Amino acid sequence: MNGVRPGADDSKALYWSILLATLAIFLLSTLGFDGSARGPDYNLIPMRRILHQGTCLLTGCEQTPHPFFFALNLIGNALILAPLGFSLFHLTENKGLSRRQRIWLGLLVGLILALGVETMQLLHPGRFSDIDDVLLNGSGALLGAWLASRQGQSWCLARAVARKR
Repeated sequence: MNGVRPGADDSKALYWSILLATLAIFLLSTLGFDGSARGPDYNLIPMRRILHQGTCLLTGCEQTPHPFFFALNLIGNALILAPLGFSLFHLTENKGLSRRQRIWLGLLVGLILALGVETMQLLHPGRFSDIDDVLLNGSGALLGAWLASRQGQSWCLARAVARKR
């Protein structure tokens, strides 16, 4: 079999599909809407907005965010790039990188992608650019890569798909 495991092509195709779908969803959800941001168009101080909104939820403020949308923003920004990190980890298998390097690659690609999107939002009038989004997106990519590194043989999505064929 020349050292190729059964279903390897199916696995790569699946991970490429996940990666491309994640990129499309991420770019459309972050750049595809007209913004309605008012006031300052950017936040360059890490955790400032998250802590302010969290404090407002606990103590009450003039512009207290709805708890659902606050949680959705945090969780959504943290998880939207998790499939990217997960897929990158698997796509770089057998490329001469250690497990640790493949995890860090997921983080690096997630941070670069998020920084690029936030920079584009900064340049677009009416959009809000936030360093917290970069940190949350990068954390999600890191989480996805870490989860991929921890999965056992039976938990692997691509192998499960390949076994069904």
